[in-house]
Amino acid sequence: MGAHASGGDKLAEWSASGLVFKDSVEVVAVPDPEVTGVTLYISDFKRSLTDKLAKDFFSEPSQASVTCVAAPSTSFDPARIEGREGREVFSETKGLSLIKNKTLRIRRVYDAASNTAIYVAYSTRVTSAADDGVSSGRYRTSICAVPLGANLAAAAQ
Repeated sequence: MGAHASGGDKLAEWSASGLVFKDSVEVVAVPDPEVTGVTLYISDFKRSLTDKLAKDFFSEPSQASVTCVAAPSTSFDPARIEGREGREVFSETKGLSLIKNKTLRIRRVYDAASNTAIYVAYSTRVTSAADDGVSSGRYRTSICAVPLGANLAAAAQ
């Protein structure tokens, strides 16, 4: 289970749907580069080759799910993770088409009042959902939160 293209480690992959040539589910672990001890776990579908050949070969689904865990030794610098828009910690292109390109992203937002790191998975795309005949799927997000402990931020300063 080697390194994933986006910098994470692929932990698992298995067949999920389809009769003969099945789509697969992949689970990847990605460490947060700014919050030592936090790991994000991303689950995502990968289309089968027959599905790609029958439809748009260059397109992939972009509706992943994220969860996160923190080790007891978590440390961070609040100044490096604060900000109203948060910071992107993961990005993966979900297709090769220049016109209908999608990107799966995970952004970290820091809630200083509760000393919590919040991670939101979402997708971006060049075209609108109506252009692709897709309903509200592009608006799906996934979220997880990690309490960082009252003494951890102080220890990092």
